[in-house]
Amino acid sequence: MQLAPAFSQNGRSHACSLCGSGPGKTGRTNKSPDRPIVTTDTDIDFEGIFEFCLNCAAEAGGLAGMIPEQIADEIREENAHLNSQNQALLAERNAARKALELLTAQYAALSASPEPVADAAA
Repeated sequence: MQLAPAFSQNGRSHACSLCGSGPGKTGRTNKSPDRPIVTTDTDIDFEGIFEFCLNCAAEAGGLAGMIPEQIADEIREENAHLNSQNQALLAERNAARKALELLTAQYAALSASPEPVADAAA
């Protein structure tokens, strides 16, 4: 399979094999017919080469659970942003844990002290 700039002369009536759109006509997708197409180089007897427009390719991809590249890029950007936020929060959490460990150690040292702590009022 490959991407071609237009329907080939050997294609099925120079139109999309799935929806029928092609130069000078619109098929069921009602999109611009002068777009790149996917050609399979598979020649079907009495029909010609099986070629289909990008609209049909996108529709088939959507049915298969695929997403457009633009949406994938947006998801990647959001994921990168969330990962950086996560790293910052992890660093903040680790700093808080170290501070807690230090305070716990200081409290334990003071609690183990045999001398009473002087009263602040005195």
